Order: sequence, then C-alpha cells, then structure tokens
Amino acid sequence: RALEILDEVDRFDAEVVDGACDWLASVSNADGGVPFVLASVEEGPHAPWWESDGSSDVNPTAGIAGLLNKHGIEHPWLARATAYCFEALRELGHVGADDAISVLTLLEHVPDDAVFAALGERILDELVTLDPAAEGYVKSPLEFAPHPNSLARSLFDEATIEKHLDALEA
Repeated sequence: RALEILDEVDRFDAEVVDGACDWLASVSNADGGVPFVLASVEEGPHAPWWESDGSSDVNPTAGIAGLLNKHGIEHPWLARATAYCFEALRELGHVGADDAISVLTLLEHVPDDAVFAALGERILDELVTLDPAAEGYVKSPLEFAPHPNSLARSLFDEATIEKHLDALEA
C-alpha cells in the first residue's frame, strides 16, 4: 500500500524504494513471491481472511512488481518477483477479484497479451459485478478499470462504465 501511495503522489524516491525492495527480498520465498500476509499477522488483531501458509501469492506480489516496473526500478528482487508472477499466472483458477486487480497493475507495466486475454475472460465470467446496485463484497468495473486509460477499460462498454459512474456519483 505504501508503494501505491508513493505512486499516487509522484514521490517514488529511489532510496526509499530501494530499501523497500531489500525488505521484500528478505521476506520473499525462494521463487521471488511474497506471501499474502506474513506469519507475524498472527501476533495481533487482523481480518479473518488474513491467513497464509507462507506460500507466495500473486496478491500482493504482482501489484508491487507492476509499480516498480512502472517507475523503472532495477533491483534483483524485482526480476525474480516478476518471473514468479508470470509463472503463477499460467493457470488462473486461483485468481480472485482482489488478486486480479493486483495482476492488472503488473500487466499495465509489463504487458502480456495472452495473460490479459485469459484474465479478462475470468474477470467478465466470474469476478466482476455488473449491477451497480449489488450489495455485499463485490467488485464493479470501476475497480478493475479505475481510469479511462486503464488496461481493463477495454473489457467494458461505455454504457456499463457510465452506469457505474452514475451510481458512484449518486
């Protein structure tokens, strides 16, 4: 999340980011992937879904790697993490909605048309909620495509985006 904020405020400071990459390397698995949460999450209050067996996960690894690639960061961890993500994305059955958002960040900055095509199909078939009035923990098109130039914007027609923008405004 910290890297997302640095990106949003255009303050991707090399010294801070390099330190973050060193830390990521220290908590990553041998394949370069970061676990969804670290074991230390058990030491305090946390959301019930914040559980991990310590294995690598594309969420958050893909999102982190995407932002680092966007800013042209060069760090030994990044190459391993990016390779891990594309290996893990050969099969998308384990990718949920939040994972897909993380993966889209990677694909926006390290394009792979085949992975995007398969992910886009999964988003449309299973992960997005097209009803702007839907309740509960759902993901709307605007979460997959938060900006007009977002990679996933091509998945949704203009009417769908407008309907969700109107609902957001209301």
